[in-house]
Amino acid sequence: MTMDPQAAAGYGGGFPGGRYGGSPAPGYSYGGNEAFMAPPLMAPPRPVNFHTRSLGLLVMLPVLVFVAISLCYCWVYHEKPAVIWSVTAFCLCLSMLFMVARQKNGAPRFWFNVGFLVLLATVAANVGGQWNFHRRGVESEFGGVWRHFFMYWAYEGQREYSNVSPKEPALSHLDGGKLIFTDDARVDVAASVGLLEGEDRVCVAPIVVASSDSSSWRAAYTAAGRSSIEYWAAGVNCCGDGDGRTFTCDDIRNKQAHAGLVFLDYGPRRKLLETFVKAAKEAGTTHGMEPAQDAMFVMWVVDPDDAQHWYWHAGTSFLAGGTIVYLAFSIVIGVMMHFGPADRGGKQKLGSRIL
Repeated sequence: MTMDPQAAAGYGGGFPGGRYGGSPAPGYSYGGNEAFMAPPLMAPPRPVNFHTRSLGLLVMLPVLVFVAISLCYCWVYHEKPAVIWSVTAFCLCLSMLFMVARQKNGAPRFWFNVGFLVLLATVAANVGGQWNFHRRGVESEFGGVWRHFFMYWAYEGQREYSNVSPKEPALSHLDGGKLIFTDDARVDVAASVGLLEGEDRVCVAPIVVASSDSSSWRAAYTAAGRSSIEYWAAGVNCCGDGDGRTFTCDDIRNKQAHAGLVFLDYGPRRKLLETFVKAAKEAGTTHGMEPAQDAMFVMWVVDPDDAQHWYWHAGTSFLAGGTIVYLAFSIVIGVMMHFGPADRGGKQKLGSRIL
């Protein structure tokens, strides 16, 4: 089959240099009269759900790292601290890998931004976790009081004793963290003492067998040949300078209270316990009594389990609040890095400027 020369000239066959409908193909010249036109450069198409994937990595990956490390402080750190250091090391290595990942010339530094946010989440989680685990209370004069998860897990490792009489030797209960006293036990607030130490007032009051007044139980103790008090209710900044009516530590005004959460001899509380002993000796001078050599000091409460769980609730509340705050921060910084204005060359987004 032979094609007509005129038809062949108008066909072109779709090859470069051919013609479409008798006209030269765009970008080509046949007689030198047609202007040269370069084919347009087409950017590669973005993947499906591009914005969702980008924001998911920039926002949610750092939040997941933050939550994972924070939960390790909550559940694992008290028993196996090596686990959290391993998780931290893994997250740091992951962030470094993201930050040194090779990228195309002129492309936004997306993976560098992801790695930087993972690094930031790792540092923030460890700082917050340490503060939450070892948070110090207001008793700064005594080196601080360990709070939250540290104290919760400390009480988990202690025994609980029930039906404890105030007359029993404290030495037999030194491994206890919770003491349930007999129904006839009470705190003699009339014999309380408040000892001023720096800016804080340390408060103690003897736990004795119930009687009509202070003189009655003192007489009974003397008749039994006892001159020392084994158990003391104690607290900080919850009493006056010796007026029993101002002793308001913990659940002292609740008639249902017959239990104590022991002040454990841990960390900074050692100095606090030393101050309690000093105040108890002051009570001996004032009211004719003295602390036993192994005297125990407790928070006078209705339910020691509830008192212990206060530390857990305080820790988890801080964790929940910290997670919400970090999620909000991660959303803001992630959106800024993803939708931020390009630089003058149009090649890098705002997130790459953190260099």
